[in-house]
Amino acid sequence: MLPTSPRALRDPELRRRRVDEAKTVESVLELNRLVWRISRRERCEDRLPYLDPTYGGVNADVIVLLKAPQADADPRRGEGRLISLDNDDDVAAVLFDLFAELGIDRSRCVGWNICPYPTVGFDPNSDELSRGRGDFDAFLRLLTRPKAILVLGSAVRRGWLDHSFDELLGSEMRVVFGPSPYGIDRRRGARASLRESLLDAFERNADR
Repeated sequence: MLPTSPRALRDPELRRRRVDEAKTVESVLELNRLVWRISRRERCEDRLPYLDPTYGGVNADVIVLLKAPQADADPRRGEGRLISLDNDDDVAAVLFDLFAELGIDRSRCVGWNICPYPTVGFDPNSDELSRGRGDFDAFLRLLTRPKAILVLGSAVRRGWLDHSFDELLGSEMRVVFGPSPYGIDRRRGARASLRESLLDAFERNADR
């Protein structure tokens, strides 16, 4: 049963169960094996955030692309990190609420970070983005039917464009740019813009 309110992973027992499932549920198993390999390369073995098994995993048709494992997903906060709508942070809470408001089924999507490891600065640098491009290519090859990617935030958009991530996509995939959920209510019109971006990526993609 899915949570009915945001920040559910503040419950350590739920977090423990989700992390265990992330390593066994078939839809995310190969994706999380990729995460493990990246963690080994980055010398933070088994500490990068795994993909939440409540996502659609390899069967997702929409990718939600964020910046890097920060806030509740930051490996420096300890073991058991996840990329999840149920994380105990503001970004996840904003997305949780908008998914609920718009009636979006989370099993239609999968999350990823343009840099799937901690960055030196608040935003990724060019070297980190170059490595992240290769990791995104490996991630994309594991998905069975991706149709759209929702690129969230100015830093992610800049990295996407500057490092030509679009060259990795199939001809049928759509790219939708939207604002970062971080601090969204401090920016005039940003919540409405994010809402429209979600509709564009999910609802206008539903019959494709």
